[in-house]
Amino acid sequence: MLELIRRPKVRFIENRKKGFLFSIALVIIALVSIFTIGPHFGVDFTGGALIQVKFDKTVTTDEVRTALDRLGKGRASIQKFGEEHEFIIRAETEEDPAQFARDVGEVLKTSFRENPYTIQRQETVAPKIGAELKFRTMIAIVLALLLILGYVSVRFDYRFGTAALIALFHDFIITFGLLVIFGREFTIPVVAALLTIVGY
Repeated sequence: MLELIRRPKVRFIENRKKGFLFSIALVIIALVSIFTIGPHFGVDFTGGALIQVKFDKTVTTDEVRTALDRLGKGRASIQKFGEEHEFIIRAETEEDPAQFARDVGEVLKTSFRENPYTIQRQETVAPKIGAELKFRTMIAIVLALLLILGYVSVRFDYRFGTAALIALFHDFIITFGLLVIFGREFTIPVVAALLTIVGY
């Protein structure tokens, strides 16, 4: 039988200090990123409108931005998504997000008469609801951490429980920090994934 690795000798105990330093460095980088850059919350938590449109023909980001300038500068951010003629238009607005989405549709229809488009996805969340959802999400994460803390404290010896909690904090903070560093949008599915890490 073919053996690619014969009797591997990984000296975990001897190299534990290097591992500790590496983990501590990752946690510090993650914490600095969280407190300096901060998470990029999606429409679910900020309120506003998100529209994903797909044109029949190729369109540049500048062309879409020029068309949306009619709604007021700075009101929307445009991100290319997938193919060359597919975009995500995102806006945080204090007014009715649904009305803003309709205004975007009218502007695109007028500006690109010879290049029809279809709406692939549309999400609208009122600012008040978004703020409330953000608050409840934070409460859910804190409660999950406290419940896990209580369970581990009762179920296991305090030494093993402490080690488990440190590992949980380590995994959660590093994952959170990586999401912040790479500019990933925090949406409900992302929060669900973080809660899965906490509960695992």
